[in-house]
Amino acid sequence: SPCLWLSRLRGAACLGWASTEVYPKPSISVSPGELLSRGENNITIECQAPKHAPGLTFLLFKSGDLRAVQKAKGDRSGANFTFSGLRLEDAANYTCKYSLNSPTLSEPSDPLELVVAGEFSLACQVPVLCFRD
Repeated sequence: SPCLWLSRLRGAACLGWASTEVYPKPSISVSPGELLSRGENNITIECQAPKHAPGLTFLLFKSGDLRAVQKAKGDRSGANFTFSGLRLEDAANYTCKYSLNSPTLSEPSDPLELVVAGEFSLACQVPVLCFRD
């Protein structure tokens, strides 16, 4: 990868990826599964960079609007965004991007679509969130 180099008489230091580099898109996934109920807890959307580098920061977008920012922990090349108490309003397209100690952002991930579906009975309506990627 191209580096921004800080040159000195006795050597050089890499300051990071050059701003002209286009960071490849991250992957996005959801767990524990693809069919979740309204009100469910501990839902995790994971964003994963295609290559490892220390200092990665991940951004999660809902329908194009920034919703959360998280730095990768330790030597991980990804970040987990955890949600509790899912609501019908959480249905949307989610994407993520990452940066490496700079304002330059990666290409967006493929969208993860949260779709609201409903099951009907005589007694009640039970909405569920379906995750498709």
